[in-house]
Amino acid sequence: ADPPRNRYAILALIVVAQTVANIGPLGIPAIASLIRQDLGLTLTQAGSFLSAYYIGPVAMSLFAGMLADRWGTAKTLVLGQALIAVGLVAASAAGSYATLITLMVVAGVGYGTLNPASTTAAMSWFPPRQRATV
Repeated sequence: ADPPRNRYAILALIVVAQTVANIGPLGIPAIASLIRQDLGLTLTQAGSFLSAYYIGPVAMSLFAGMLADRWGTAKTLVLGQALIAVGLVAASAAGSYATLITLMVVAGVGYGTLNPASTTAAMSWFPPRQRATV
């Protein structure tokens, strides 16, 4: 298949998607003490719940590559962003540590789709001489 004509615009959207996917979890440490107070978490729990976000990509990356090959890059990226949004928005209302962990894993599963789908796009849409710069 020929690369889409608007591949640079799509690449810009992928960069935005990657950025947005990282803003939420990377901003959490700044408010971790508030979350700790809200949920009555121990220091260990407060220090570990963010790690749950990164369990998702570990579990999802291989599967997400196959999903991107089967569904296509756009659908896979949309699915990933939707899971991130649902997971993080719902986590903001979590009433317990277990719920918080579960929702962070859900968001992480969404994050796990972004790198394989982004890589698939770059490899499919750009010639080898441009891949290092996209």
